[in-house]
Amino acid sequence: LGGANLDDAVALGAEQVLREAVLSLHFEYRKRPIPEAGVRVAQLDNLYLSVFQSWPSAQTPMYSYAQFLTDQNNYSESARIFNLHWTQFRSILQEPLREEALRNLIHAVHEQENAQKALSASLSPAASQLLELSLAYEKEYPATPPVRSIQFLRPSMHFKYGQFEQAIAESQKLFDKNPADDIGKRCFENLRVAY
Repeated sequence: LGGANLDDAVALGAEQVLREAVLSLHFEYRKRPIPEAGVRVAQLDNLYLSVFQSWPSAQTPMYSYAQFLTDQNNYSESARIFNLHWTQFRSILQEPLREEALRNLIHAVHEQENAQKALSASLSPAASQLLELSLAYEKEYPATPPVRSIQFLRPSMHFKYGQFEQAIAESQKLFDKNPADDIGKRCFENLRVAY
């Protein structure tokens, strides 16, 4: 083996060993979630991603780490990692993982945004991202069961930030689509209060 080939082989071997260790630790943690093991999971994930984040093989460890962070209620970091995962891998993800990854990103950003107070009529960065992601989800997955709940995030964000005109328009649109389901009823209540 030449010098460059040897370096490549060493890097590939190191990545594979570390990736397998990361995934094994996640598996063990799910079986027995104790705080000390959670610290080790986060440390090993951060080590792996600090070196191999841009590698195609980082898809599964990155996704597992984002799910771990969500389980830990660390939504700001979870949203950051899910966003990185979505940005880097969405073009190569296969269904149903692709839809699940977008839905998990939306969930993490929503939880992150819920922790913020509306200080003005300007949307927070998380709220703006949530609006964009909900539109992207609606466009890519219009017939999935979660689409109505994800669509409902838009009027919710507009109401939260005092953008009543947009909130009313979004609520009316969802109500008109299906006034009988839970989302339609919630939209009706929002419209009743708004008027």
